[in-house]
Amino acid sequence: MKEIKCFSTHDNALIFQSIGIEVFISADVEVLIEHIKSSLSNEVKILLIDEDISDSIVEIKERYDDESYPIFLNLPFGDKLTGKSLNEMKKSIEKAIGISVF
Repeated sequence: MKEIKCFSTHDNALIFQSIGIEVFISADVEVLIEHIKSSLSNEVKILLIDEDISDSIVEIKERYDDESYPIFLNLPFGDKLTGKSLNEMKKSIEKAIGISVF
């Protein structure tokens, strides 16, 4: 079982395969959501999520709000960069380690 997995609608997420992270890419967000749910049932610890699909999994993430794991890290794999990913990452790290690092 892999402890870190990546889910994206963009091919540039494949870069994570070079460091041994399993990557799921699909233009169909519903397919990605099913892979995310399956990964959670297999106790994956860290999920790298394309920020383009982040809003589609809010309910899934909320189920784990009181847990240390899994950690959902939103990453900007698309063409435009927003501050949303950085803010979400900061919250996820704070939740996991209990202190602010930024």
